[in-house]
Amino acid sequence: MIEANDEPFPPGVSEKELVDTIVSCSSQSPIDSLGPGLNSLLGVADWLRVWCARNKPGLNWPETPAVFIVDAQLHANKDALKGFVAAPMFKTAYSHQIPGHIYVTNRHLRTVLSQTIDFADGVEACRWLANSSFASLPTAIFKPRQRTMMLLEDGAKGEEQIEVPCDADPTAFEATVPDILQSFHTLYTKYPGGYCDVWSKPKERLLRQRVEGMIIKNLIAYIKMAHGRAVNALHEASAPAGRMDIVIFPRSPKSLIKGAGMNVLELKVLRSRRSVHRKQKNGQLLFVVKPVSMPATERWASKGVRQARNYVNTTGADIGHVCCFDGRDVDADLTDAPAVAAQLDIAFHRLFMMNNPPEN
Repeated sequence: MIEANDEPFPPGVSEKELVDTIVSCSSQSPIDSLGPGLNSLLGVADWLRVWCARNKPGLNWPETPAVFIVDAQLHANKDALKGFVAAPMFKTAYSHQIPGHIYVTNRHLRTVLSQTIDFADGVEACRWLANSSFASLPTAIFKPRQRTMMLLEDGAKGEEQIEVPCDADPTAFEATVPDILQSFHTLYTKYPGGYCDVWSKPKERLLRQRVEGMIIKNLIAYIKMAHGRAVNALHEASAPAGRMDIVIFPRSPKSLIKGAGMNVLELKVLRSRRSVHRKQKNGQLLFVVKPVSMPATERWASKGVRQARNYVNTTGADIGHVCCFDGRDVDADLTDAPAVAAQLDIAFHRLFMMNNPPEN
């Protein structure tokens, strides 16, 4: 993983001191609630981004995927690692032979073992992983053809996955938060088939039950990959008013987001219907779809505005944002929530999610 040469911000204040100042965290509440496995996978993804920059597509561009597994008990799993050999550390080497291998590393990326593989595509790699002793470990699958990396925090048996483009330019210093949100939306949530699969039943415009958490984690990963040299992003950082979905702040004076310092993002998902599971007397779960009224939607979005205002007030953040990912049936502006946002000086963003692919 490449280390950034960050300057302190403000001068004479370390990044840790800055975070300690703007976020009030207890010993039980870590500054960034992303798990160590996912953070390690993001480190691998950052390394792969540099690898892609050094190995431009050409006539001999590989198409075979590579699998990266993070094993906290690396040296204890000797049986599973038969046939693996020592490989260069991520921090020092950029081998041209990355695709076509399985890599197993510890969480600090200091020890790396590898084995040659022959997977035709990412689907075959996932199938192998699900039937292996590594099935529950944090895993990343690099897909050279798409130049993306799929991050499986809970391994092949987990429900959630995060996808990040390895071509992202992390040196973009001039991006504003609206720019970041729009570029993320275009790649991840605007259309079906984006990097973040938000739809349970696209034709019925029925979103997944835990879609808000999916979007937040994908957005965090995207910020770290696409803008990680310019800004830092924290997930569910604690504040006196509660847990903030995302906090973005510059890594150095040169990487200010158009003159802004700390940005707090509160994310809300809007929908016309939601799915709930109700337990029956026989113990079985019944799948029920319930409509969501427009007044309830307005209250939900307005609640996000007030949360963002409270976070700004209690942390000293420069700007508060409410990001509404809109999965309702009709692409229509809200009325109450934007008015509340204007009154409370909170930036309001609404990003409509299509359930049909774009027309050619």
